[in-house]
Amino acid sequence: MLAVGYINGIIVFGFRIIIAASTVEKERSRRLSTSVVNQVVQEALAFKSPPRTRGGKRGRIYYCTQAAIRPPTFVFFVNDAKLFPETYRRYMEKQLRSDAGFLGTPIRLLWSNRRKTEKEEGRAATRTQANLVPRDRKLELAT
Repeated sequence: MLAVGYINGIIVFGFRIIIAASTVEKERSRRLSTSVVNQVVQEALAFKSPPRTRGGKRGRIYYCTQAAIRPPTFVFFVNDAKLFPETYRRYMEKQLRSDAGFLGTPIRLLWSNRRKTEKEEGRAATRTQANLVPRDRKLELAT
């Protein structure tokens, strides 16, 4: 009788492991829309903003998106990745895990800098286009 109870316990324990493994696999294969990810990030930012550096600069998160599954990979687009210490990165991982799921699976977080050259080129192109359009219109009206 004792051996039968022991074997049943092993079978039940093995069955629980299989259920847990399938749950983790479902979580690992899940994809979230960018809007849902950004809602989670905004709630985390409202609760705890990134710390300031000694120079007074503060990291800013523009948006976040899920780039891949297996493992879930999230890309944070920020002003400067160096402004986010490891403790704040762990905090964001914990918030994503608790608010969006992904229990039992590793999460990868990538922090991408917004390059100053892209920002400056975008502004320069906008200024150039804005300056050219009125001049062309004035020429057309004059002729």
